[in-house]
Amino acid sequence: MKRAETAAGFSIFVIVLLFFTPFAALVVSGDEGALIQEVIIREGAGMRNIQVRDVKSGDGWALAGFDYDDVSRRTRGASALLKKSGETWQLVQFSGKTPTTDLLRQNNVPPGYRGNLIDAASVSKTRPALAYLHSIFPRQSFESIEISGKYALARWYGGEESGMTLMRQSGNTWKILLSTGGEIDRSAMRHYAVSDEHIKELLGIK
Repeated sequence: MKRAETAAGFSIFVIVLLFFTPFAALVVSGDEGALIQEVIIREGAGMRNIQVRDVKSGDGWALAGFDYDDVSRRTRGASALLKKSGETWQLVQFSGKTPTTDLLRQNNVPPGYRGNLIDAASVSKTRPALAYLHSIFPRQSFESIEISGKYALARWYGGEESGMTLMRQSGNTWKILLSTGGEIDRSAMRHYAVSDEHIKELLGIK
């Protein structure tokens, strides 16, 4: 799913919010954080027990990391990109637990503010896999990449199509095991000998 670009009086971080609603600690000012939380809960159709883990923002953009329960009651990690219009935050796109710079680029987040939304450690972790994918699929945008051990699972967009790519690291490079439209599920990954432990991490399951 940054540092807050706010006025001097608002340049503080929020402490953990212990309410009866399912909200967690945010890295934005209290008022802005509450508005962002409301948007994610309102737009998260089919997502239950949404709990926002953190929100990073800059120049009218925000990237929130959150957990939710899916229809099978499994807790998953995800992220949400939002944009501010006037005083209102609007959802731009939901994404995987570990969004890449492609997510920001494809939604026209100005380059100077991308570092506010995705930190250097996350960029460094996904960069080799992302660079490899771009070399193989130059027209596709890989908006999130989950990495577990020697495996990686990326979500991609290309024109009006979307899908997922499963990879395995071999030495200093990556090898594509499966790339397809739609979802790559547990059974597909088991076919490629991915362990259940890695499958859970790749699918963002807690």
